[in-house]
Amino acid sequence: MFSRILLLAIPIIAITSFFSFSSMNMSNNMAFNENSSGENLVKAEGTFIQWWLVKNWDNEKWEREMKILNEAEMTYVVLTSSAFFESAGGKEHTYTFYPTGIDGFSQAEEGGKKTDIIEMCLKNAEKNNIKVFLGLNFSEEWWANRNNKDWFYKRINEGNKIADELWKKYKSKYPLTFHGWYWGWEIDNFYFRTMLDFGNSKEMLSKGINILVSYLDENKMRLPVLISPYMDGRLGSPGDYAKMWEYVFLHSGLKKGDIFCPQDGVGARLLNEGNYIKWFKELKKAVSKVPGMEYWANIENFDIKDWTATTIDNVINKMKGLNGIADRFLVFSYTHYYSANTVNEGFHQTYLRYLHTGVLEPIPPAPPANLKLIKGPANLIELEWDTSIDNMGIYGYYIYRNGRIIGKTSNNYFGDHDTKEGKSYEYAVQSYDFAGNRSVLSDNANTCIEH
Repeated sequence: MFSRILLLAIPIIAITSFFSFSSMNMSNNMAFNENSSGENLVKAEGTFIQWWLVKNWDNEKWEREMKILNEAEMTYVVLTSSAFFESAGGKEHTYTFYPTGIDGFSQAEEGGKKTDIIEMCLKNAEKNNIKVFLGLNFSEEWWANRNNKDWFYKRINEGNKIADELWKKYKSKYPLTFHGWYWGWEIDNFYFRTMLDFGNSKEMLSKGINILVSYLDENKMRLPVLISPYMDGRLGSPGDYAKMWEYVFLHSGLKKGDIFCPQDGVGARLLNEGNYIKWFKELKKAVSKVPGMEYWANIENFDIKDWTATTIDNVINKMKGLNGIADRFLVFSYTHYYSANTVNEGFHQTYLRYLHTGVLEPIPPAPPANLKLIKGPANLIELEWDTSIDNMGIYGYYIYRNGRIIGKTSNNYFGDHDTKEGKSYEYAVQSYDFAGNRSVLSDNANTCIEH
């Protein structure tokens, strides 16, 4: 997932003792519940939450969010990140989202206010039996430094300092809730590969991961490490990417209990519904080289074209496509795109109905009525219509011109600027709900405007 940006029984012998991965019992079917007909119900077991969304949240909003995630049967949250590096004006500095005592670091402020995001996340997660993976550090400068070994290793070592501080501040206070580490440096198949790897990127990546996991092992802070890379179908093959990761898995120190959780790439339009399964199948072969490593999938519930949420059916269908391939599913991101705490509650209610009934609600909305077209200034055509009705609520409307979709909106009006003088245009509008059900086309599908 671009910076654009599952319940496990974990016995803790003692807070300072070594984390025993061998005690983890993770079966491959735990991402599924049985519905009333006895069939497996595929579902998401956790969500990513990015720091910028929650930086101003108070405890009350965190409390609401964790209750919502609990309702959605989420048992994992991946909070990314705990700190952010930048070198503005040539000066390097790391800002944390919790009180820090690390030399050269400082806690981030927003409007003169400092907020401990980590504390509020863990506290409210604990109340709802949700396990939290804490992200370490990240930087937007990563995208320009993916082949810069010195820069990369320096950031990893800074991340180790953050891990040490997070452990001392929060692990004893939230021993079961503080569940794992999220390694936030996003890896792709362009800078990191096997073929034509002149910079030996796979060795650089292996060493970077090893710097972290070795530090965690040596300091008895070893928890599951979750990594969530992405892949672009235009830039290489699934087999080559799998070979690169196989090398990394065998040389980085990752082991049983760690989690490889690729992004599906469909929401980011780097893969599509026709090829994402093939990529996941190949990557599973690499994961199998490390006995006991978990293979999860990061399901994207957004469309990068306009940064809007996809309908619920899109997420469910992608999870079904990976049924039997991935062990568990996380979503990027329920909190950002589906939570009633942040967006229209129709997403959350539609998903809850799916969880409770075992089927996605099938009732299409009523079609838009009273479509009106108004010629605006220049080549603008303005469309207006009456709000549609649906049993679970209306998510939006598709706009058709001459039989093809030209846009979508959540409002009951739309402006078409892409018209030409002297042409005739035929418009129609179609409503759709949060489950992805579509109405028939509007009554006024044959209205024409002459310029």
